[in-house]
Amino acid sequence: MSDAESKERSPAGQQQVFGHREAERLLAQAAGSGRLAHAWLFCGPEGIGKASLAYRFARYLLCGHRSPSAESLDSPGQDPNSREFRLVAGDAHPDLLTVRRPEAGEGGSRSAKRPLDLPVEQVRKIPSFLSLSASEGGWRIVIVDEADRLNRNSANALLKVLEEPPERTLLVLVTVTPGRLVPTIRSRCRRLDLRRLSDDDMDEWLEQSGLQISADDRKTLVKLSNGSPGRLCRLLENDALSTARQLDEILAESGSMDWSAIHKLSENLARPTADANFELTVQMLSDRLEAAIRDSARGRENVNRGIVTSAEGTAQLDRLMQVWDKARDLFAAAKFANLDKRTVLIQFFAALEGAAKAR
Repeated sequence: MSDAESKERSPAGQQQVFGHREAERLLAQAAGSGRLAHAWLFCGPEGIGKASLAYRFARYLLCGHRSPSAESLDSPGQDPNSREFRLVAGDAHPDLLTVRRPEAGEGGSRSAKRPLDLPVEQVRKIPSFLSLSASEGGWRIVIVDEADRLNRNSANALLKVLEEPPERTLLVLVTVTPGRLVPTIRSRCRRLDLRRLSDDDMDEWLEQSGLQISADDRKTLVKLSNGSPGRLCRLLENDALSTARQLDEILAESGSMDWSAIHKLSENLARPTADANFELTVQMLSDRLEAAIRDSARGRENVNRGIVTSAEGTAQLDRLMQVWDKARDLFAAAKFANLDKRTVLIQFFAALEGAAKAR
């Protein structure tokens, strides 16, 4: 992907946000009420548009467009040709600060990977930024991306800002797992829960994106994306459709898996250049397992064919939960303890096959 395309697809460069109409209405009315909370917590699954909505909200306030009767965040600042849009998209607006984890190698670091935590040095930029007067007498806005990555020091630094915020300032914390934030931070924010997009919203997103995709692939992508435009983009960028088809073949009969195919897939996904595809595969496997657990709990039979279908009722649910516990530990070890990816996948499929054969 080119730098221009990357910037265009970044949350700051998104003109529209799909699937969050009610959230937009709530934010617009809060802004128009004259009693806007100084701190917000945008929560929801990864890739559904939380950060994009935060930037859209920022542009709405920065362009000074507030109305008590507004039903959305539509405003002159959402026009890609407007000054506000161009400055926000270019990370150059004087009244907006984004606090985030540095990219790998950013700032002259020789580290090959991004830091796991949001460094306190990033958070310490906030007080001095908010102490300045807004360039046009309006709002000063801070967006804290991946707020769940705050460590103890950076959380304490942010808490000091939340306790005594200057007038006409807004902080938006974006997080996938709000439970990882300390309670004192959560209690000082107004929480906004965002949901996964519906299939109709995903179809609309694809239509607006202009991507050339066949009808069959489009249907498959909507299913695999699980209501996340961000994941759908990653699926396309990493040619994950072929991996999804391999998984379908492997999982067709969980009691008699094709171990030759499993080893081939595991070898491919263990390559150093396949990190993104491995992560997507983990997400696809987790989604299928979660769906099988839900279906089993609701008494729906054979909905997820190939996921422990040799048992019924309570026995099937128990076996699925055992596999889920094993998978959660394996996938976490791959992410945080650098456990060999090939080993992770082989052990996962072995657990699935063992549960299918258990009596």
